[in-house]
Amino acid sequence: MLEWARSVEQLSRWVQALQVQAAGELDSRAREGRYLCDGQATGMDVLSDVLHLSRAEAGRRLGLAGHFLPATDALTTVATEPDQPVLAGAFFAGTTSIEQALVASHYTADAAHLTRAGRTTAELARELEGTMTTHAQEQNPDFLRRLGTRAITHIDPDGDTPTTGELTARQGIRFHRAYRGMIRISGYTTIPQYEKIMATIGHATHPGPHKDINTIHPDTNHTGTTDSANTKNPDEDSTGTSPGTGNGSTGADGTGLGAGVLPGQTTLLELLHATPGTPATPGGPHGPGPDMTAPDTAGPAGTIPDGADPAGTIPGMPVPGVAGPGGSNARGTGAGGSWPPDQGPAPAWAQPPTTAHTTSNNGTTTP
Repeated sequence: MLEWARSVEQLSRWVQALQVQAAGELDSRAREGRYLCDGQATGMDVLSDVLHLSRAEAGRRLGLAGHFLPATDALTTVATEPDQPVLAGAFFAGTTSIEQALVASHYTADAAHLTRAGRTTAELARELEGTMTTHAQEQNPDFLRRLGTRAITHIDPDGDTPTTGELTARQGIRFHRAYRGMIRISGYTTIPQYEKIMATIGHATHPGPHKDINTIHPDTNHTGTTDSANTKNPDEDSTGTSPGTGNGSTGADGTGLGAGVLPGQTTLLELLHATPGTPATPGGPHGPGPDMTAPDTAGPAGTIPDGADPAGTIPGMPVPGVAGPGGSNARGTGAGGSWPPDQGPAPAWAQPPTTAHTTSNNGTTTP
């Protein structure tokens, strides 16, 4: 029984060799254009349409034929030697099956590719082909895969790192056919090419110049004009005011802080001009409103009240805590320039109890 099985296997290997040879001959004739009248331009089309083979099986036969058969140029009719002559001789002799030949040919082609990339020598590639051919005649395809993987790892420790030629060959962008109103784009680019493409796309989708979203410019002082050492803000008009979020009105202290200053900010000049011993107003020109409960003891706006220490103040500059006409405080501080303003007496519900309560027998409460 074993002898009969071996005989059948041997016959199948010869048939497989003939099949590969026939596939290679049909492919060469198809490339010459002999089957164009029937709509078959390649050997794959002939094997699929005429012999009714799957494209996977046709690809396997054509792959082995490309490595095992001499290649003839259709233009010059010059024949070249096969890529893997040692393995081809063993296959056509019937000593290896088509599956064993496919595994051995795959790793032999990898070694040849590394040779062309300069990562190994031609001697090592030929040695690997002889080794794979010898083991293909004695071992099963699973063992050949493990052997080929170990051999390629030993020859090229870098593994799957693509070569320079592979990177160059794969570069490019492909626009596919329109499908349901959409076009798919695919391809490969290097990192510098990707950065240039993304910069171009970003500029095309956002052509307008970006504006400064911060309308508060530190180069302008509190009066709305620029210092001599700084450059004038391009967003400001000829009057020195910014057309940003400000309403163009002056602040409560008459210094023009209404334009370009957000509520709750304190300028540097306010910190420098603050009365000694009095903290700067954190509310700025748009801080909390005036304390209507504070007594009207201040003089005219912009003057120093009696008893105040004028040290550290500048003549003509408003003083924090000085009330304006009508008794309202310009900076929103309490009496005497303190912060926070006085809150007044505690409400009645917050007062501690002062009268004892008694409860009668009928449940009523009497003071």
